[in-house]
Amino acid sequence: MGAHTMMSLPSWIMVLAYMSLALLTARLASRQKSVRAGFPSITWFGLTIVLFSMAMMRHFHLHEQINTYMRNQAFQMGWYQMRRPFQSAALAAIFMTAGSVTGYWMYLQRELQSIPMVTFLSAGILSLLWVVRTISFHYTDMFIHIDFGLISVSSMIELIGLFLIFWATREAIPKHK
Repeated sequence: MGAHTMMSLPSWIMVLAYMSLALLTARLASRQKSVRAGFPSITWFGLTIVLFSMAMMRHFHLHEQINTYMRNQAFQMGWYQMRRPFQSAALAAIFMTAGSVTGYWMYLQRELQSIPMVTFLSAGILSLLWVVRTISFHYTDMFIHIDFGLISVSSMIELIGLFLIFWATREAIPKHK
């Protein structure tokens, strides 16, 4: 069952969604013609690796293991009580980096119309969600762990991101005439 309540969406469903989408993007990467020095197919292949990595993180709960390790390190090194400013600074840096990467992706979208912008944004949102989960800042945790019985806010964000990537891959698949 899920990590937060007995009624949460089972983790294996999310792992299956990540793996299915990773296979779909791998198929798209192998079929799509190179536009500029192979960039679109490399991008889809990169997305395949990201989705597969997220499936493994979800399956093995790696973000929780990293979080527990870092919390134990903070206790051992005596800075556990001062961790909130570090978490805040890390989140601020991550959001600024995400903004910069989004700007770069928007530039790439103008250059390569074959890759839907929603793909980049969804992958970015999913990556950001995983980092936020790993940092485990109290105030963000309170929001992403709100549970609506069967599904939490965190899982809703994941499902929406995965659905948008799925939609984008369908848009990117060449149409047969």
